[in-house]
Amino acid sequence: MKRKALMGAALALLLTLVPEIVFSEAKTEMERQKEAAALIAASKQYVLLKRNQWEIENSLSYSYYSANQIYLQSFAILDPVFLTLGEFGIESARRHIFTYNLASRYGITRNLQMDVNFPFVYRHDLITIVGSSSSDSERTLNKAALGDISFGLSYQPIAETASAPGLVLNLAFKSESGKSPFNIDPKKELPTGTGYPSIKGGVNLIKSIDPVVVFGGVSYALNMSKGGINQTVTSTEGTTGILRSVDPGDTLSFNMGLAYALSYKFSLNFQFQQDYTFSTKANGRTAPNTELNSAMMRIGAGWSLTPRTSLNVSVATGLTTDSPDFTVEIRIPILVF
Repeated sequence: MKRKALMGAALALLLTLVPEIVFSEAKTEMERQKEAAALIAASKQYVLLKRNQWEIENSLSYSYYSANQIYLQSFAILDPVFLTLGEFGIESARRHIFTYNLASRYGITRNLQMDVNFPFVYRHDLITIVGSSSSDSERTLNKAALGDISFGLSYQPIAETASAPGLVLNLAFKSESGKSPFNIDPKKELPTGTGYPSIKGGVNLIKSIDPVVVFGGVSYALNMSKGGINQTVTSTEGTTGILRSVDPGDTLSFNMGLAYALSYKFSLNFQFQQDYTFSTKANGRTAPNTELNSAMMRIGAGWSLTPRTSLNVSVATGLTTDSPDFTVEIRIPILVF
């Protein structure tokens, strides 16, 4: 009789504790989902899809460049418009770039993901040239076309633990599907691509430090050389030259930031991004003033509209003369299944 009483008391105690245990586990899972949502709002490179999950993301960005930024940036990628004019100076130049990007991501395994990006670019440039004739002193150029399509893989070999951060590796290939700056008339057209392919590898770390998630990473882009160009470049003074080959400088990138979930549906994120591009060679010779140091500070917010859809908005400001003046971006990822 006494044994039955003890067993009954133990069973009653267990039934009392079970809801607490279940609630604790559910709360842990909810916390993980909240942290993942905050990271997704900051950057997709830190969160991988589960196996057999498919996600489509629509994004729209707008970037504005003013004179000095355009001169340096375009010289680095050897955009003939600004390579030619830059040698003789640009008094005023304004560039507006709208980019719509359609991204598709698929989880191959629980820690391996593939993605593909299809950018569509619209450019509107207003250029005022110093020392030109009155008829050519100001020129407006517009171009809308496909940008450079890219493919990528993300792999997470190490998951985050209580004492160690998670590790995510990225590898991407950028094609030259956009309109090349080496196959256009620089006085009449604008490019929508860089004109050369590149391969980029990156290492990223993620760590939850309640109540925030911190992240950071480094990457290196190998920009491949381009030969057989044979493009005539004409200056504003009437002198001409032939551009036959380009060896663009590689790019070393660094980023760090934090994401803070205010609730299970809304989060804020802050991120610093820096890209350093080494000197470019044209016709086998190092082109002057082609090193770039671009740095940007970004603030963003994420809102979970449904369990499968979210709205992410960010605004970034340039910190150096090689950066865009500012960039605004809207991303809407949709989990298909």
